[in-house]
Amino acid sequence: MSKKTVLLDVDGVIFDSNWVKEHNIIDAAKHFLPEKEALQFGEYFSSLNGIPRGLKTRNYFEDQSLANQILATYNRLNKESLKNFQFTEKAFETLQQLSNDYDLVALSGAEHAELLELFSHKGISDYFQSVFGGPATKIENLKSYDLTSTICFVGDSKTDHEVAEEYNLPFIFMSGYTQFQNWESYFDQFPEVKKIAFISSLPHTISS
Repeated sequence: MSKKTVLLDVDGVIFDSNWVKEHNIIDAAKHFLPEKEALQFGEYFSSLNGIPRGLKTRNYFEDQSLANQILATYNRLNKESLKNFQFTEKAFETLQQLSNDYDLVALSGAEHAELLELFSHKGISDYFQSVFGGPATKIENLKSYDLTSTICFVGDSKTDHEVAEEYNLPFIFMSGYTQFQNWESYFDQFPEVKKIAFISSLPHTISS
């Protein structure tokens, strides 16, 4: 009997990496912009967590050469940070547990190659059936994926919820590491959405 599938976002769900990446994108922008403009861009960038970095950066800057320079610097800083990314609370143990009962699929806005390197370094590659990342969007990545057996998508951003809505997937919002401001009032509109603080609650939440 085939297993059911659980889709998992990565930053803010598996890894406590949102704030590290925010620091990296501001630092990258400061190489090319005055500090105030770099901070404004960083705020914009982090407000769109879940959307591929290339898409939101190139949409923000008219000067595509500047956008590409910032992206290249950001990619370098992320690569340097990867080994220091920490799991969210009990994430490693929970992934191990979940992989026994479900097919796990990672769905992230981060670059695909970056994700593969991160998963390999952290020893979780074998827990996942598939890993989807940028430059494609989450919605684009799921267009060719068979979602018949998928029972939920776990994410920490508004974008993640919008992806779940697009494909009519039950959504579980994880709040413990989110950068989604005012998420409580947002999800008041969606009482069907289950909420957890940490991924360790996921096995029980799925089965309940």
